[in-house]
Amino acid sequence: MYLKVSIMSNYLKFHKNDLFGPVYEIPLSEIYSLELTQSNNFRKRLALLFKMMQEMNTATNENELFDLAIDYTGRVLNVDRASIAIVDEEEETITLTALYGVSADHPKNISINLKNCAIGHTYLTDFLSYREILDECTCPIVSNLHKAGMHSTMVAPIISGTTRFGTLNTANSKSHGYDNDDIHLFAQITAILATHLYKSQLQNESKRQKEVLLEKNDALENLAYMDSLTQIYNRRYINNIIEHAIMQKDQSKSGLSIILLDIDFFKKINDEKGHTEGDNVLCKLTKLIKSKISENHVFARWGGEEFLIACLHTSSNDAYALAEKLRISIDVEGSSHLKNLTVSLGVASLIENDSIDTLIHRADNALYQSKENGRNLTTLFN
Repeated sequence: MYLKVSIMSNYLKFHKNDLFGPVYEIPLSEIYSLELTQSNNFRKRLALLFKMMQEMNTATNENELFDLAIDYTGRVLNVDRASIAIVDEEEETITLTALYGVSADHPKNISINLKNCAIGHTYLTDFLSYREILDECTCPIVSNLHKAGMHSTMVAPIISGTTRFGTLNTANSKSHGYDNDDIHLFAQITAILATHLYKSQLQNESKRQKEVLLEKNDALENLAYMDSLTQIYNRRYINNIIEHAIMQKDQSKSGLSIILLDIDFFKKINDEKGHTEGDNVLCKLTKLIKSKISENHVFARWGGEEFLIACLHTSSNDAYALAEKLRISIDVEGSSHLKNLTVSLGVASLIENDSIDTLIHRADNALYQSKENGRNLTTLFN
């Protein structure tokens, strides 16, 4: 039995599929050889196609491309229903992601096994398919279309080069619902959509690679500026911060102070309890100090058991008060989980014609005085 499709009969080949029923197919490569009407109506539909291309050029994501393609498919071909199905080859599923001609509450994103539907069969070929005897089709999608009053369907794979995305699908309530013009325009819409999807895929891949590169750059920056053990800034970073702050003329007016902090008898912890316990102490101390400082304070590991806090826009008196607050917190609050740990601190503030070396040297001298005077002390360099 052959279907009567007069205009297309020279090109469509009847094919009986045991699973899905009768179907006409035309190779995609032969579609552009079809004889067209060149009527005014055809030209108007070509103009709509050109408008779709222009709008797709400004689409920002695949969902916008789907919406444009499905809307213009309905308008250009004057069909009752249309849909876009996207394939996941790993899962072997095909999912209806965009619909035209159905109610707003019609379910979307319905997934079906790729091999168990007529759409999936067309996806795997290089043919446009046309079905008319829908009541004989065992495909669940086509069966639902028949129940909804549709009598003919047309499906084309969305292909760009060797990349397959899915299918563009239409349905009509009348038999013999498509002519050569329809087939030609349908193939054009499918090809345009495929080209833009491929372009979007390349852009997404480029964006993904850029994000990966940025993540790697961030990781490298962390390696360059972060202390791997305590996960706070390292000496290199805090040096840059202090040098930059010194270059700002207003710092000498609003204040720049630094606090050098050293753990008392830290070598004894390492010698008696091992370096693992020493590392734990450094991390716990870091966590405690971070909870006591503000966003104006840049906290870094200076080296070994020494830490440095750059106090931006902070006077010497305020920096000294902060240092004392930290010392007492570590001595009192930290005693329960830092095993009676104490620290010594030295404070110095920026003065006229200071350099980073002279500023840190004064803070180091103040720290030395705290150590010499019995430890667990804060000294402000005057």
